[in-house]
Amino acid sequence: MSPRAAKRRSGKAAASRSDQARAGLGGRAGAVRAGAGAVRCAIYTRKSSEEGLEQDFNSLHAQREACEAYVASQRHEGWTVLPEVYDDGGFSGGSLERPALRGLLAAIDAGGVDVVVVYKVDRLTRSLADFAKIVEVLKLVVADRQETHRDRGLIGRLAQGYLWFEELRTGAVSSLAEIAEREGIEVPMVRRACDLAFLSTDMIEAILAGEQPIELNSEAFKVAYPLPIGWEEQRRVLGFA
Repeated sequence: MSPRAAKRRSGKAAASRSDQARAGLGGRAGAVRAGAGAVRCAIYTRKSSEEGLEQDFNSLHAQREACEAYVASQRHEGWTVLPEVYDDGGFSGGSLERPALRGLLAAIDAGGVDVVVVYKVDRLTRSLADFAKIVEVLKLVVADRQETHRDRGLIGRLAQGYLWFEELRTGAVSSLAEIAEREGIEVPMVRRACDLAFLSTDMIEAILAGEQPIELNSEAFKVAYPLPIGWEEQRRVLGFA
């Protein structure tokens, strides 16, 4: 029996099936809470490979312990860990098609989760496109205190730019002006945001993980605009080189 199969059979891995989870990402966390001041926290863990999952204490357990410790530090705010286990052992972060993640999103959609806690952002996803979708439906907390430079404003700007670019690419909107009118902002602001969709994959992953240069924030992109087309020049201008 493979480590993944054994883990599922033992109940340590998430048992939710993809066809039981909602296909969409609609709904928002925190619509209804279990009680006054209660904050229901779901912990999500992931490991790309099955290597080591057969061990009594593996990477998923370590991630969960760190997340539980973080929730415990917020107990005075009413935070509590939900009993459901959302572990995706042996699944890549490049796709949303993971059984535990789909089960988690279904629980969020049903209003049963207020906060999702992960050890690091890349445990949730390594894709900016998927991150942009996920942050629309959940409140995310990163338990790894070493990620001190993770800039929510910068990540939000990246996600917004990608979504707007996808609307243009797929024909959902006809122009930058249409987006600007809908959002109540100027066209140059939309153009600057959409340009962020052309950052190199390594820079995007660094920003999601909070590992970008400390001086790089959403305001820095205004100074660097227009961004160079070439990735090497982008890295130099933005401080990655």
